[in-house]
Amino acid sequence: MQRPDKPSDEQTARLKAGADAPGTPARRRGFRVAHRTTGQQISWLLKQADRHGFTIPTAPTTEPAPGLRIDELLTPAPAVALTARDVLRFHKRTNGPRVTVSTATFQGRLRVTDPDTLRNALLAGIGPAKGYGQGLLTLAPPPRGGPAGLNGSTPRPRG
Repeated sequence: MQRPDKPSDEQTARLKAGADAPGTPARRRGFRVAHRTTGQQISWLLKQADRHGFTIPTAPTTEPAPGLRIDELLTPAPAVALTARDVLRFHKRTNGPRVTVSTATFQGRLRVTDPDTLRNALLAGIGPAKGYGQGLLTLAPPPRGGPAGLNGSTPRPRG
């Protein structure tokens, strides 16, 4: 069972109730613990990519502008950025349990590896909070032969 490092009052009560009830079967269901840092959230997306029919290519690294120097070597990174994060808290029903959902919005580039699997991800969403309207993917066409954009990355018209 996953246990949060700092359980809320409600989680503490659930943990205590499960441990103190004699003769009750062991709790099968744990607590979902959100990925809270930018690194955790981007890592989560990178792990989901293969399962959902796409990869996230490496962002190009370019030389610094003339007159600028870099003291350390540039490390290639995924072509994705975390553009927004939020925490939503609400009750499922009146006097029902409180739900907390950590959201993340990504923008970047992707490469389609399995069109059918990606199509399913576009229709059904990805991640555990789909039932709360999260996990939706939006794609934009590639800018002149490049990889497709992820979540609202739209090419600007030239000319």
